[in-house]
Amino acid sequence: MTTENTSVTSYDDDEAREPVLNNMQADIPPANSPMAPRFGGFVNKSGMASSANSATDSMSPMPRDRMSGRSNSSRMPEFFGQSVFQTVLHNPTISHQLLKFGQSRLCGENMEFLARVTRYTALLEEASKAIYEIHKDFISTSAPAQINLPEHLLVKVNSQMKTSLTTTVPMLESVFVDAQADIERLVYTDIYPNFVRHQMSVSAAKALGTDRSKYAGLGDCFVLTDPSKADNPIMYATDGFVKVSGYQRNEIIPRNCRFLQSKHTDRAAVRRLKAAIDKREESVELLLNVKKNGEPFWNLLYVTPLYDAHGNLAFFLGGQINCSTTIHSASDVLKILGASHEPMEEAFIIINYSSYLISFISPGIMDLLFPIKAKSAYQAQAIGSDVFKFLGNHGSGSISWDFKSAVKSALKMGQAISLEMKLCARPYMGFERFLLHWTPLKDEVGAVTWVILTLGNEQRA
Repeated sequence: MTTENTSVTSYDDDEAREPVLNNMQADIPPANSPMAPRFGGFVNKSGMASSANSATDSMSPMPRDRMSGRSNSSRMPEFFGQSVFQTVLHNPTISHQLLKFGQSRLCGENMEFLARVTRYTALLEEASKAIYEIHKDFISTSAPAQINLPEHLLVKVNSQMKTSLTTTVPMLESVFVDAQADIERLVYTDIYPNFVRHQMSVSAAKALGTDRSKYAGLGDCFVLTDPSKADNPIMYATDGFVKVSGYQRNEIIPRNCRFLQSKHTDRAAVRRLKAAIDKREESVELLLNVKKNGEPFWNLLYVTPLYDAHGNLAFFLGGQINCSTTIHSASDVLKILGASHEPMEEAFIIINYSSYLISFISPGIMDLLFPIKAKSAYQAQAIGSDVFKFLGNHGSGSISWDFKSAVKSALKMGQAISLEMKLCARPYMGFERFLLHWTPLKDEVGAVTWVILTLGNEQRA
């Protein structure tokens, strides 16, 4: 633990007053001594002192972190390094968000334990400081308000204070060190990475309904991959993906998305992503990727399987967001991690461009919208429905000709378009303002084949 700057060179200045005590027997150790009272620090997993503010230094560049796989050559703000993690643990706002996240995943007891141990450590520090200040103010011969004790009591108090600071308090401090280290390691490797991805995902989802320009590629950077073909190659990509990656369309299709990886990409994240794809599960990862020009960027990657009307796996949808356009420094990272977010589901619809019929939807669409105008369950269903009729069944009024014309004209020119619309939303069945982002997915020659419609809600941002 860290020591307070106050220097105490002599426990008592008057040897005549206390002839039975010498420096070795009675002095409270100097502040720079290993036995001095320790104030204002935290014991980290290595057993060394770690100030609550020690991890707020610049995180760009950083030395290679053995658990995050990062190198200092990338010069990027860090999300997963130990210094950031220690800041999260000791920042009341962010640690509370991490606790809430853990509780929602039924593992909040780990963060609760760490919080209680931190409080325990703080109490010990307060006790050490109180002993030191009592000596300085009342016991020492130079004390401003010295109390008049008999010599035998003075000897006893001196001895007990020394024992407390050099033996008792250090012993109490060591009680939870090993347990704290083990739980911190568990949180760091399991809960914390999921928490980071969750906070980034919700931040981006909220920006979709307010300021989409905060994140490059937000709402317009997608690919469709075909798992029926060898190596699950990209078959369709949006112009946003072309722009964010820096590659030409014919350099992207048909390739596997791994071409954006670099030697600094976290291999553990890549393995998790591959495992999710093999199991046909939804996955979110935050990867350090590299553009064609060699520029690194943090890529928030969302991958989900798409099944056709017969339940067969047709595609994987990959959505990329360049977080580096918003995350420039340590303070930006901590601001995202400390924000209060309610869980938000991915809300998208994939439309066949030639027919404007809905081919795929995310589960979040049906959880988000209420078909207020549908007169039957058949009218409320999404797959196979005309997208404008589907929106009309959930809207406050009929879809205007101008609305349809604007969408179709933009998509015909191969351009994305964003329009506002009021839709009936759960759980209160009220009408809320949504931003509807229509983005064309194009093949290798640039022909529009699919359209992805993403919904952003300002009221829930």
